[in-house]
Amino acid sequence: MQLLFDAEPTFTWPIEVSVPDHGQWQKTLLNVTFRLLTTEAIQGFLEQNDGEQALLQHITVAIAAPDEAVIDDTQRKRLLGYSLVQRALLVGYQEALLGQEEKN
Repeated sequence: MQLLFDAEPTFTWPIEVSVPDHGQWQKTLLNVTFRLLTTEAIQGFLEQNDGEQALLQHITVAIAAPDEAVIDDTQRKRLLGYSLVQRALLVGYQEALLGQEEKN
C-alpha cells in the first residue's frame, strides 16, 4: 500500500521475452522496474507523445538481466526499440496492474 503514497512510485515485475531462434522461441526473463502511472497520466502521455514507444521509454525505469546485472541506459534504449520487447513490456505492465483486479 505504501507504493501508492510514494511521490514517484515504481515497482519491479518479471517480464518474459520470447526471442525467435532457429525456428523455436528462446525465453528470457527480465526483471523490469516500471513507473506506476495513473490511468489519466497514461492517457495524457499518449495524447502528447509518440504513442506506445514514448510511453515505454517513460515508464521503464530499469531492466535487469537474469543474472541480476542492471542493463545500462544505452542497452535499455536499444532493447526498447525491438517490437518483441515492446510487446512483452506492455503486456507485462498491463498484467501487473490488472492481475490483482482479476483475482478478486
